[in-house]
Amino acid sequence: TCLENKKLERKNGSVVLKDTEGNEVKRWNFYRAFPCRWIGPRLVTNLGSDFAVERIEIAYEGIEVDNPKVQPKYFKQRDFSAAFGNYFGEHACAVTSLLNELSEQYTENTGKQMTNEQAKAAVRAAVNNENVSSANANVNSWEGAANDMWGTTGQGGRFSYGGSSPTAVIYAEDPDRNGVPDHFTNSNGENTYYDPWTGTSGIIGDTNLQRGGLGPTRTLTYTPDGE
Repeated sequence: TCLENKKLERKNGSVVLKDTEGNEVKRWNFYRAFPCRWIGPRLVTNLGSDFAVERIEIAYEGIEVDNPKVQPKYFKQRDFSAAFGNYFGEHACAVTSLLNELSEQYTENTGKQMTNEQAKAAVRAAVNNENVSSANANVNSWEGAANDMWGTTGQGGRFSYGGSSPTAVIYAEDPDRNGVPDHFTNSNGENTYYDPWTGTSGIIGDTNLQRGGLGPTRTLTYTPDGE
């Protein structure tokens, strides 16, 4: 056998379940385990296609289920080029930053990530209501666009512009130092931002993006139904 003349070593490990987009949904952590049975590949034809399936059984001394906190999904502005045109995608930093703040609230409310289809439906609602320009992706009304997009998620509550304790923060950037904030990023933590152009995060004031300074910050406050 494969274990003949070999010392059995117990190991800790995990079985991880992921969704179709590769996001972790659930994790089973097992302790002091070892394989006790293995069945080699065999053809299974009753699953809609032909699959070669192998099976392994593990004996363990302890197991626990770990449900990790779902992180919000952040979108890049060029994710919307196919649906709304390349020019729109190249200039959609403002609406994408706003959408990303709504995505945070959606995940907090539901424990799920916003999907690509939901994101596109949200932006389309704001475009159809002309709170986002279809020509250049300019946000004509931050509050109007936020509530247009939020209304497509099926969640209650609404967003209002401003507020003493805002739940959505969008930074207006002036990287060219020409006195006109022409790029937008969204807060994704304490003093950190997400850039929808590059798809990367950074610390406010610690990158070339902020060297030209911040313009007026756009803030919105989410109020659930009944409050």
